[in-house]
Amino acid sequence: MWKNKTVVTEFILLGFGNGPELDSLLFLMLLLIAIVTITGNILIIVLMVANQHLHTPMYFFLGNLACLEICYSSFCQGFPRMLVDLLLERKFISFSACVLQLYLVIFFITSVSFWVPCHTTDMWLYAIPCTTP
Repeated sequence: MWKNKTVVTEFILLGFGNGPELDSLLFLMLLLIAIVTITGNILIIVLMVANQHLHTPMYFFLGNLACLEICYSSFCQGFPRMLVDLLLERKFISFSACVLQLYLVIFFITSVSFWVPCHTTDMWLYAIPCTTP
């Protein structure tokens, strides 16, 4: 019986086209989105640490979500890799880097899916007025 003995070592990324003018425009747009996202989340964390009034459970969960968003947008969405690939002529990703990115996406999505219900429950409990009989 014939068996395929080919080993995959890298994937070729095809993308939007071959126009360098489109690549530079996409590079600038994605760089701006990455900078705004990371800066906004860092600002949330800095404000929470600096202001003593924000040391409540609601802002604790918000800070953790901001930290997860920084990690997710930096590592999982592939912004650094995508930005590099937009500038290079040969666009590829190794098999191990692809698997690592997949595992990081699964990890951070799972983490966020556990933190969001906790934050929502905290907000719901915070909104219920305390009444004593």
